[in-house]
Amino acid sequence: MYVCGLASTSIYAQTASDYVKAADAFYEKGDYYSAAINYEKFLTGKTGPKVGGYNPYVVQKVSQKSAAINPASRKEMIFKLAESYRMLHYYSNAETYYKEAMAIPGQYPTAGYWYAKSLKANNKTAEAEVAFNEYLAANTADDEYTKDAKKELANISFAKNELKKKDLYKYKVSTMNALSDGKGATYAAAFSSDGSLVYTTTKPDTTTVAPGKNPYTNKLVKTTLSETGLGSGEKLDIPTTANYEQGVGSLSPDGSKLVLTRWIMEKGKKASALYVTEKTGASWSAPTKLGTEVNKEGSNSQQPFITTDGKWLLFSSDREGGSGKFDLWYVSLDASFAPSGTATNLGSSINTDGDDEAPFYHAPSQTLVYSSNGKLGMGGLDFFYSKGNFSTWETPKNMGYPVNSVKDDLYYNTSDKKSIWNNALISSDRNSPCCLELFAFDKMKVQKTITGKVVDCNGSTALSGATVTITSENGKVIATKTTGVNGSYELKLDDYEALKIGASLPGYKENSIDVIVPADQEMEGMATPAICLTKPVVDTMVVPEINEEVVLDDVLYDFGKANLKKSSLGALDKLILLMQANPTITVELGAHTDNIGSDAYNQILSEKRATACLKYLVSKGIDASRLTSKGYGETEPIAENTINGKDNPKGRAKNRRTAFKVLSK
Repeated sequence: MYVCGLASTSIYAQTASDYVKAADAFYEKGDYYSAAINYEKFLTGKTGPKVGGYNPYVVQKVSQKSAAINPASRKEMIFKLAESYRMLHYYSNAETYYKEAMAIPGQYPTAGYWYAKSLKANNKTAEAEVAFNEYLAANTADDEYTKDAKKELANISFAKNELKKKDLYKYKVSTMNALSDGKGATYAAAFSSDGSLVYTTTKPDTTTVAPGKNPYTNKLVKTTLSETGLGSGEKLDIPTTANYEQGVGSLSPDGSKLVLTRWIMEKGKKASALYVTEKTGASWSAPTKLGTEVNKEGSNSQQPFITTDGKWLLFSSDREGGSGKFDLWYVSLDASFAPSGTATNLGSSINTDGDDEAPFYHAPSQTLVYSSNGKLGMGGLDFFYSKGNFSTWETPKNMGYPVNSVKDDLYYNTSDKKSIWNNALISSDRNSPCCLELFAFDKMKVQKTITGKVVDCNGSTALSGATVTITSENGKVIATKTTGVNGSYELKLDDYEALKIGASLPGYKENSIDVIVPADQEMEGMATPAICLTKPVVDTMVVPEINEEVVLDDVLYDFGKANLKKSSLGALDKLILLMQANPTITVELGAHTDNIGSDAYNQILSEKRATACLKYLVSKGIDASRLTSKGYGETEPIAENTINGKDNPKGRAKNRRTAFKVLSK
């Protein structure tokens, strides 16, 4: 859990020795905020200021009087003060005191390592690189510090390359200014089903915090997000427990339940677990601790995320069975959104020997986004993403700069229905001396190129001149293309989506393929499988005798209309093949009707239908000079329209026909 400010008891010291005792006591308890205040008062020699006058963002000048109090104590206080600031993520202050601790020969060997880490966190990359190299030169032991120092140097090299990317203009990362006032943290934004936003904040709440208590406590806030930024937030009225903090929540799809993290500091260590609270009207129930499926005894669980279908709960935990420190896990949820079954580790392709935290799963693109400090990155916790469906995952990729920074970046969330690269909110301390802040993130959309080919199923010969029709999932025609000499086609899309791509060519049976195009903005091009067309065995058809009527089965029209139905084209395509195989023949296309309607009406309708057939053949490459059309109306029935004065539907159906005659060979 990334926090800024921890629960505190009263600041009660009045003399220098009292400040030392109080600071040490707070330090041992893990109350680094109160420890820092008292260490500062001891080191500056100021024994009377009120708590409210202390500014944790400004390093106080160390008083010379404090050096005379107890030199050994003073050295220890300096190192502990540096440690306190680091634990509070006040790296600007930590840098100053680690540097001073480094001047104490041999007493605090890790000070140089943490000094380098603080420089890097403060975006002083060049100085950090020097400091890490100096630390490695002075410390040759193969321990966790030297290993991490080497990894940090690799991270610095990675970061340098990221800063040189040619497509940085595509990215936009902007501070949510309404919340970035430099006081406390604002982080872990989550979108709810009603369009509102829930986030966690440690912004000072002086109206409810007793004097002398730490005002930087975590709480959940609900607000709205618009084009102008975040609206004024309203604290969620969730019952709390003394000394516990709570935040980082995830709502069920219907918004009725909230899974959140609650934690307490015990002897300098954080103990965290996941709880659930239920909403009734405007009130929330007292949080109830989830069962052992999620909260395993002796371990920590935190940072929940409920998938949009309500079927899975993802979370981060340091429980046994993982790959390293904090790993990502998931567990199924029943109909009431309660965990069921045994939690499953997301596996070694996702988790590392470091910390893997803050999962977010984007269902439309089947993409997991999370933060890790166990892989090569910009530094601190970086965002990584991986395609998968809980059973298999692709190798995670670093999201790169400027989504990531040299400091900590975590708690990714987006409301975008297609891509993880748009309408996102992230949390980062890149602009802060201590604390996470909310940032909006978008990546410029680049047109996607979809390519494919149409081929003959017999030998895969490329088919030129084929008509390719691309339709969306809801049946809307997006584009129509004609294949080139190599049978290829190309389509430009603003967004990826599910497509149906159909191909047709006179003399061939139509065919289509379904294409699931990933909603992945990194992909700028995609080749689809070839569409294979088969050729009906009709090119060996015997040419009919001159003036012999040949009925074209399945050439159909809507009632009273002359427009050809799509299902009619196959029969006409067979005639096209016949004429292509016999290039000297000429043909008459004739249309007939039944006796429903007036003679004049049926005559005009039949002429229009015959003309429609002729135009189709011409559109497919048959020379118009080889074709004539004629409407016969109801003058040439081939069956009785009535029998014994009664309607004969079957006979009339035979009379409503389209036929052709060979006029010359």
